[in-house]
Amino acid sequence: MKSVASLFQDDHSVTIDVKNVTAIELDPPMEIDEGQWACSLIIRAGSGFIAIQMVAASPESFTLMGSDPFAG
Repeated sequence: MKSVASLFQDDHSVTIDVKNVTAIELDPPMEIDEGQWACSLIIRAGSGFIAIQMVAASPESFTLMGSDPFAG
């Protein structure tokens, strides 16, 4: 399995192609300092995992957006 990652410096975007995804987890936000919240996003795949640690000013920033793909 081959994964490809690209970093675009102009807008600080990261694109990663991941095959054989087995799970996606979003940890509950936790306050790490006054007005500073942290949360981890973990993508599990057949060959390992990707962990993204994020920091924001409020826990609401970690709300998943979009519709539920499994909703009837």
